[in-house]
Amino acid sequence: RDPPPEVEGVSAESGRPREVPVSWDASPDEKVTGYQVSRADPGRDALSPIATVQGRETTSYVDKGGAKPSALGRLSDGAEYTYQVYAFNTAQAFSKPSRVASATTKVVPQAPTGLAATTNLPKAVTLTWAPNPETDIREYVVEGSAAGAARFREVARVPASAEETVTATESRLADGVGRVYRVKAVDKDTLESAWSEAVDAGTKPLPPAPADLKAELNDDGALLSWTPPDLPDIKEYKIWKKGFITSDLLKTTDEAEYQLLPADIGKKLTVMVSAVDNDGLESERTAPVEI
Repeated sequence: RDPPPEVEGVSAESGRPREVPVSWDASPDEKVTGYQVSRADPGRDALSPIATVQGRETTSYVDKGGAKPSALGRLSDGAEYTYQVYAFNTAQAFSKPSRVASATTKVVPQAPTGLAATTNLPKAVTLTWAPNPETDIREYVVEGSAAGAARFREVARVPASAEETVTATESRLADGVGRVYRVKAVDKDTLESAWSEAVDAGTKPLPPAPADLKAELNDDGALLSWTPPDLPDIKEYKIWKKGFITSDLLKTTDEAEYQLLPADIGKKLTVMVSAVDNDGLESERTAPVEI
């Protein structure tokens, strides 16, 4: 029996995620029982058989690089593959190879750009970056690490949107800690970009404690005074009554001094002072002063 005629109309579809659909025209030879698909990997000229398709009327094959039909393929991202198709008949006679058809798999998204992070928020860090130019981005993955540490962990997944800036926030952090962040984009086919450049960040530190706490006795009791922290956003000061084990809040003032009355002092009083900023962060307390 003569070999079947050469397969016509071979084409390959580009832009698919880690797979390439290949199609061809059905052979006019009714003795044809199937087709053999061959592929050349990127950078190679030689084609090797990758699949056998049974049935003369079956004229397509999706090359997933050996992955299961329902799974994401195993072909390389953004890579060009070349294909040829052979027909074979009932006598297992093969046609001449078809003309080659080439296709390029889908390219992964670009790494996000413009990543910036805050250093002045209480117990939190807010990140912003530019949205990716691809139209099929599904979400962004944010990872964070302690400053100086090598291990990142996922802290947020942010759905893609039409906003001009993408934002994410990590909360419940300690005060005055350093952080490092990076972001990657994930498209609707689950292809992931490379990581963005990492940026340093941090939470707002506690204000410094007031300095030079003094108590001067006078006719009205005792005047407490101290040097305020050199910060523009100190809201108030707390005066603490030191006990044997714990301390109790005695007074609150927005000035850097306070007049204690004899009733406040009693026979003896030991006090400390702390500073509170506009975000509610409270400093350490001063060294105790005994009145």
